[in-house]
Amino acid sequence: MKTLITISLLLFISSLYSQTFNNYIKRGDSLYKSGEYLKSGKMYSHAFDIKHGNTAQYYKASCSWALAGDTVQSIEYLCRSAERGWKNLKHLKTNKKLFSLHSVEGWNGILSIVKDNVIKHEKSFNLPLKKN
Repeated sequence: MKTLITISLLLFISSLYSQTFNNYIKRGDSLYKSGEYLKSGKMYSHAFDIKHGNTAQYYKASCSWALAGDTVQSIEYLCRSAERGWKNLKHLKTNKKLFSLHSVEGWNGILSIVKDNVIKHEKSFNLPLKKN
């Protein structure tokens, strides 16, 4: 009986954390869309205090922080996105929201990580066909 109560309690707590994480992510998305980039970045940060995000969530957080003028936070989340497998190198290089990072320490390292992600991803591709 104790085991059942313990498991039930753990599942309940786990679902609360997941719900809170998702709420912060949704709120971050909403604030971003309304142009409130600083508040958006803070919502993403609160979410990541609860649990790890995915590549897209970290990328969106990076864009929020960049547009809010905080290149340190932006680079941090962009690095997390890259380390977790972000592969869209073209978008990364051309995204106007991230232009403020191009001269910041850490930018070139992130590009290298993303290039490696692309190479690993494309290993199984038929590259001669891809080039055509």
